[in-house]
Amino acid sequence: MKVEKYLNKIIVALFFLISLSPFFWYGKGILNFEMIGTGDFLSPVNIKDNFFYNLFVYNPLDNGGISSSYRIAHLFPYCTFYFFSNLLRFSPSISTLFYIAFNIFVAEISMYYYLCYVFQEKFHFSLKKNRLYIAAGGIIYAFSPLLVGVIWPGHLLLFLSCAIFPLLLKEFDILLNGKRIDLLTICYIFLIALLSSSSFANVAVIYVTILVLFLYSVLTVIIEKKSVANLLVRFLITVMAIFISNIWLLPMTINLDKTIAFTNSTLGNALSYFNQASNDHSIINILFRISNLPMTKISLYYSSFLYTTIYLVLMAFLIALIYIKKNKYIYVLLSLLLFSVFIAKGNNFPFSGISDWAFLFIPGFKAFRNPFSKIYWLFFFCFCTLSISGVVAFVSKKKFKNYRKILSVFFIFGSFYAFYAFTMTPLLKPFNIPLSYYEGRDYLLDDNVKKVLILPGFYGLQPFYGTPILYYHGEDFLKYIWKFPQLIPDSTSYSPELPNKRIISNLVNSIRDSKPFCDYAKKLGVSHIMVRQDIQTAKNLVEDQPNNLITILDHHVDIVQKTEFKNKNQNSFTIYKIKDDCIGNLISINNKATVNYQMINPTKIRLEITNLNKPGDIIFLVNLNPYWKMYLSPYKSNFLDKTTAINKSYPTKKILIEKDDFVYLWKKSTFDSFHTSKFGYANKWRIDPDYIKKNFPPKYYLVNSNGSINLNLVLYYREQSIFYWGAIFFVLCFVISTSYIAYKHLTGKDRKRN
Repeated sequence: MKVEKYLNKIIVALFFLISLSPFFWYGKGILNFEMIGTGDFLSPVNIKDNFFYNLFVYNPLDNGGISSSYRIAHLFPYCTFYFFSNLLRFSPSISTLFYIAFNIFVAEISMYYYLCYVFQEKFHFSLKKNRLYIAAGGIIYAFSPLLVGVIWPGHLLLFLSCAIFPLLLKEFDILLNGKRIDLLTICYIFLIALLSSSSFANVAVIYVTILVLFLYSVLTVIIEKKSVANLLVRFLITVMAIFISNIWLLPMTINLDKTIAFTNSTLGNALSYFNQASNDHSIINILFRISNLPMTKISLYYSSFLYTTIYLVLMAFLIALIYIKKNKYIYVLLSLLLFSVFIAKGNNFPFSGISDWAFLFIPGFKAFRNPFSKIYWLFFFCFCTLSISGVVAFVSKKKFKNYRKILSVFFIFGSFYAFYAFTMTPLLKPFNIPLSYYEGRDYLLDDNVKKVLILPGFYGLQPFYGTPILYYHGEDFLKYIWKFPQLIPDSTSYSPELPNKRIISNLVNSIRDSKPFCDYAKKLGVSHIMVRQDIQTAKNLVEDQPNNLITILDHHVDIVQKTEFKNKNQNSFTIYKIKDDCIGNLISINNKATVNYQMINPTKIRLEITNLNKPGDIIFLVNLNPYWKMYLSPYKSNFLDKTTAINKSYPTKKILIEKDDFVYLWKKSTFDSFHTSKFGYANKWRIDPDYIKKNFPPKYYLVNSNGSINLNLVLYYREQSIFYWGAIFFVLCFVISTSYIAYKHLTGKDRKRN
């Protein structure tokens, strides 16, 4: 028993050491770079700001205001990991390499303990004799092409759900097959799902995870002859545990109808993307060869003769398992493997018509818009489990036991090569953000920025920078440095079809045609225009040539000031100031009354209206959203904080919550029936002083000597209140779960668990 315990510790220590493989990508050279990223991923530029904004379900700075409840999922473990790395003074680039290492380590440990469970409980193999194969399975799974495939396009956050899934399935199987519903197992599922939370920011990952668990339950019922009602209850308990561990799901659910409507409105584009994404993923390609996959354009090691040989040997043992071992669990995993192949192939032969039909008509199947990236992990998980089990089943036969040493050497080599292939595949681009961007931020803050129009557009995709930023192509760092509203045009349908998209397009077209754009700028609240010059300018990368835009804006009638920003004597970008009478405030009123406001945080704004003597419209220049509610507050002369700047379009202080924020969930909003659209995209509330005097007691307004009134109002995004209550419930569940697990461990009632 002691030998087993020490062997486990040695294996875990080995896993930890080889998980540090990302540091082999760049060596000491990474110390010269602050940032690292690719595709949709970028190291957090300012983790404290990121952490703050991810605590809110709405972001008024992004795309003219969007619901961002999904970003709450990033808080743990992603933002938490970077937060503590920042406390240790690690740069974002070093922190990212550690985060990838953490993902690899989790994948190794998760697969290792899942295989231990399967060998012991399902196949009844000896753990003592087969630890080497189990450890090799953990390494091969962690360093599979799957990891390369998610890092390369910048989908790093998705890998954690794949890494932790074997452990989730282990606990789920224990729950399904237990004689009674085990509270301890439910607590483990809750914590495992919490660890996957950052991946669940992509709703498709949740859908796929729950779908796989459902299929696993159905297959268990059919193949292992289990009770349908019993397994259904336990499946629903698991779904509830996943839901509770991801509190961001709560505010998101009230927008579910809009999400479905949005998906249906973009169906044509999604179906076209589905067809395109299926091109390289034939069944033969998925089962036996990976040379045509996009990931291998980066690394030849995963398509080399050696890796292919290892892969085909493992495939042979998978097939051998079916003949050697007569076990029902094999058919459960084999069915999941075939399901993953069917989904991953997209609409390729065979049954292409069924794939198209499922994509169009089965609820949620649009999660497989890029089918391979969403489901290949399941194929490789089943493949690893079955092939490693096949090896053990093979050497367990007396007539084949002499092959044990040879296969041990093979697996040691295979594990090492998987590790080596990954270390030779640097997937992220290191770079430094030029100082000019921070200088531009400070300049705009001093110049009372409202919103900035960023030019040129990138067709809804990421910018491709030039030499000064080492040809970095990926997530735009600008929105993480400039914490004030930014608008970027998109002439395609790649970016969300937000209400303000058309008026932004009209503004940009006016610039292209050298026509006055004052009216459009005022309706959008734009105060400055930025033209980037440090980007790649090929026609397929940018909607407009920067030099052409600069030539137009240099002589434009609506521009009053031009400021250039350079990086090492090369132009980084140019900022143009729009003339004052073309600049609209974020919040305004269209009569002679005066409105001042303070943005407390991204979801709460205080307004003070003075001298309101006739009906008027309060106009809020963010995308129309019914969850913005306006509340009349008892009048106070000091309603706005005198120590905080007023009329800014961004929060100037980091205030997470105020004591009255909890009541907005059930508090009736004052002007709901008067909430309509303005300028075809913005929010408008009609306010009538006579209506207020008639329907509210005098404590809610101050009557001036001329008969006008002064008011205090609160603009609140009500989903945020749902998040606060959900967070309280989550914390209670977390405390109960961890306390119960600790109690079980301390009392020695959990020692039989792997």
